[in-house]
Amino acid sequence: AQVLSDGLEFKITEGYDYVLANDRTIYMEDAYRDIDGVLMVPARQICQLFGAEASWNGKTKNLFIYDTGEPLESGTTFYDEDELYWLSRIIQAESGGECLEGKIAVGNVIMNRVESDMFPDTVYDVIFDRRCGIQFSPAYSGSIYNEPCEEAVIAAKLVLEGVVVTENGLYFTPNRSAQTCWASRNRPYDTQIGGHTFFA
Repeated sequence: AQVLSDGLEFKITEGYDYVLANDRTIYMEDAYRDIDGVLMVPARQICQLFGAEASWNGKTKNLFIYDTGEPLESGTTFYDEDELYWLSRIIQAESGGECLEGKIAVGNVIMNRVESDMFPDTVYDVIFDRRCGIQFSPAYSGSIYNEPCEEAVIAAKLVLEGVVVTENGLYFTPNRSAQTCWASRNRPYDTQIGGHTFFA
């Protein structure tokens, strides 16, 4: 489903819990439902994208929509261009073959490090950090410069929108080395998503 309006464009795609709106990727659980062949979308969340508010009157079965301001800010001004560039590329390099959740998890690790006092405070500096040895090998093998796939960019945008699948993850390793890696001996286990194991 694609909707165009003055100041807003958004698209909902079957099988995904997010909508594309004004060059942003917004997580939306149950973004759509197919009811008897009719595509239904959640009115309250969609109205928020338009800068409106929805109110449902259960007695009269009426939906009232009130204009509350400007539509969703465009991604070209909302996202930091440098953060999006590097975050999408490290997600591609480290988890290009993973499911969307796995890609988001890798992005979460980068942002968790940015927020941690133990690591540098920018996405770029976290990726290229080597104070304690190389942290992310793609930064030095050259694969960090490969063009990210569409889903890697989507994952990066979702991370920058605040979507979290690993709140505490600071390290990850392929599952095959999860029992023998440095993190398994020195850091608390966090979770396993797809082909990676995460540590806090």
